[in-house]
Amino acid sequence: MRSVQDVKVWNRTDCCGERLSDFYVLVSDTPFASTGLQAALAQAGVGAYRKTGAVGAQTTVSVGRTGRYVRIQ
Repeated sequence: MRSVQDVKVWNRTDCCGERLSDFYVLVSDTPFASTGLQAALAQAGVGAYRKTGAVGAQTTVSVGRTGRYVRIQ
């Protein structure tokens, strides 16, 4: 496990930049048990950080915890 302070998420720069909006950054010390968002949110030990609205070319999500697994959904 590592300390995860921030997760930088890069949007597409070739086209379709509006597609990256209203997403979660999920961080866990253990593997995610499911690919479904609701199951991941309910899983014990998963930190969920929601970013609402459209983002630019790059955005930073502050996490401030340990984690081995990071998922954007």
